[in-house]
Amino acid sequence: MGLLYGLYVPNWEFEAPSPNLSDYGSSSKIVNCGVRGSLEPPCNAVGLIDRFFLGEDHLYQRPLYRRTEQCSVNSPDYGPPPPNAPGWCSAPFDPEGILSSLMAAVTCFLGLHFGHILVHIKVLLLHALCLIDSLGLLSLTNKLNT
Repeated sequence: MGLLYGLYVPNWEFEAPSPNLSDYGSSSKIVNCGVRGSLEPPCNAVGLIDRFFLGEDHLYQRPLYRRTEQCSVNSPDYGPPPPNAPGWCSAPFDPEGILSSLMAAVTCFLGLHFGHILVHIKVLLLHALCLIDSLGLLSLTNKLNT
């Protein structure tokens, strides 16, 4: 959580393919972030970490947020961008990056740890119940013999 909300995401630049089929070039676009703790697709810490460690070639070139109202005239479907679409609509993004994989591994480790504790508590409770039952039978047998 500290990384997600505490990491500063600076402005960043990416190469966007040209929307015209006749023009095979690409244009450079800048995403204006300069924020800390944003959860928006282009300016969050998850994307920053993925771009830093994996590079832009690893990221999805057609992410799902291109179907939002800000990025598509045919929302909730893919379509051409509206005239006032922000620059990040064509930015690459990977929702299952390094940070989410790290958190999944930590969650698995914690689940394994607590499961191990529960198994040991059940074994200890079972031993305690057996001991209490045995003591109860011994005291009942002692009372019947006297």
